[in-house]
Amino acid sequence: MIGWIKRLARRGRPSPGQQAADGALERATSARREAEQRRPLVQAQADRIRREREANQFARRIRMALEGDVP
Repeated sequence: MIGWIKRLARRGRPSPGQQAADGALERATSARREAEQRRPLVQAQADRIRREREANQFARRIRMALEGDVP
């Protein structure tokens, strides 16, 4: 009962824990915004790497077929 009354009296002033949580939320929100802004660049790089890997795999299979190796 006393704890409840103390919480009522403290309303309006955030506790140190709440201040820390608010700061963490703000940092997380900012980091997410930055990550969303980088998404197109990251996607383009991932697509380029995927195309290169597929081309290398295709070239390896062609080479193996011409040399007579069977996978």
